[in-house]
Formats: sequence, structure tokens, C-alpha cells
Amino acid sequence: MDGRLAEAILGHPTLYNRGWEELNALWSGRRDEVVWDYCEAQVGLARALEWDYLRVPAVFPRGDYRPPRMTGRTSWIDEGGLEMHLNPDYGSIILPLRYPEMSVEDLLEPEEPVTIDTSQLEAVRHVVGELGATHFVVGRLPVDGTFPWEHTVGMDLRLLKLRYGDKLCFFGGVDCDTLIAADAEGVRQEVRYALRNAAPGGDLVVTSSNVLQPGMKLENYLAMRDELRKHGAYPICLP
Repeated sequence: MDGRLAEAILGHPTLYNRGWEELNALWSGRRDEVVWDYCEAQVGLARALEWDYLRVPAVFPRGDYRPPRMTGRTSWIDEGGLEMHLNPDYGSIILPLRYPEMSVEDLLEPEEPVTIDTSQLEAVRHVVGELGATHFVVGRLPVDGTFPWEHTVGMDLRLLKLRYGDKLCFFGGVDCDTLIAADAEGVRQEVRYALRNAAPGGDLVVTSSNVLQPGMKLENYLAMRDELRKHGAYPICLP
């Protein structure tokens, strides 16, 4: 969730997903403050929005953080030598200014077993301690398992359910663009479409197709949640 949206829901400032403010806090030696805000925000948001589950990210490991070599107001050279850039207007997304040339032959085989610094699990431990008895908690590893793709590639839930419905659990159903640009009724229509076409038989988690991004209208998110609570109980009875 975009940090500015989280602040509006929580009712107080936070460093959780706050992009430039979060990075500056980390680089100035306030790592534990950043991690605590992640712990507090995850629990607070889950309770405020009545989530059934939540995905808790790995946090920055304990260490000595110092400001990197800056190349611009919000760009810098990372430890791997790549020039990274964060646009403060677009949340906490950090991207390289230029992707290195890469082909499938360049993909590295994952190390086995996978090891991470246990301090990266501090937020996961906190959330499990607070909500483990009542919520399904998903821990997100420091390394993503996906690659970005710039174009639409046929992700229609009706067609996907027909093709893969006996093999996959689907996660999403309401497009990020809809949550940003549409009105509440448009959001409700997408919820009903997802339920009608992908809920029968189970294996569907209705949520945003990605994160709750900068620019998302809070009223649209609340409409999504309200429509799901109206029609998402089994048996699904939408015409």
C-alpha cells in the first residue's frame, strides 16, 4: 500500500512505504524506526480495513547504513554499481535508470538452501505475534519471484479460470487502473465480474491486481471491499 494512503487510514505519519522519507531515515541511521513503523502499520491497517490476510515484507537487515553516492536529487549508485532512481511522486518504487542487457541465459540458478539475515524477519515475527491467531499471514522474501511486463497479456479471469481453474488459485481481480481512474460503480462491476467468473469452485482471492498504488482513491478501495462483502460469501449467487 502506498504510504500516503496508509497515513490517511491510520491517522498519523508513518515511514511505512514512504519512499524518499523512508530511505533518508534508513541512511541517517534510523533503521529500527523504519522497521517499527512497518510492524505498527501492518497490524493497524489489517485491523482498520478488516483484512482476512496480510502480506508482510522482509525488512531492511540490521547493519551500518550510510548515504550512497548521489547522482541527482533522487538518484544514486547502489552497491551493485547500478544508477537507481526514485520518483517521490510515485510512492516507494525504485528503478534503475537503465536496465542492463539480459537474456534468459543470464538468469542465475537460485542458491540452495536459500538463506536470509534473520533480522529481516522482524516485521513478520511482530505481525504473527499480534495477528497470527486470527489472520492468514504471508511472508514476502527480500527477492521477488516475478519480472515486470509492460503490456497486457490476456489476463482475463474468465478465460484463465476456464484454462487453469483446476490448477491455480487466482489472486487479484480488480485492476489498479480501475482503482485509480474509475468511479466506485466501475470498481463494483469488476468485483462482480471476478466473483461471477472465477469464484465458483473456490481458489480466488479478490484484491487489487497489484499494490494499492499512489493516486488510488480511498473511496474506490472501500467500494471494492463493500461489494466483496455483499456478494463474496459462498454459494456465489450472482447472475
